[in-house]
Amino acid sequence: MWLAKRDDDRWAKVRLTPHEAWAARLVLEDPDIITCRTWKSYGNTTTHIAINEDRFLELMVEATNIPE
Repeated sequence: MWLAKRDDDRWAKVRLTPHEAWAARLVLEDPDIITCRTWKSYGNTTTHIAINEDRFLELMVEATNIPE
């Protein structure tokens, strides 16, 4: 499942500036928590983001020391 949001949409929803949104994507892409792709959506080029659930849960277990 992909989430498609433009920078101005993110500002309206969660008050992230374009630079903050870009920086957050970099932080989450490096450990493979999210995958980002750029596709056209309704005629506009838009960044699409998907959460890599297995990797997210793996890191969450590590961070919280919850036994599997």
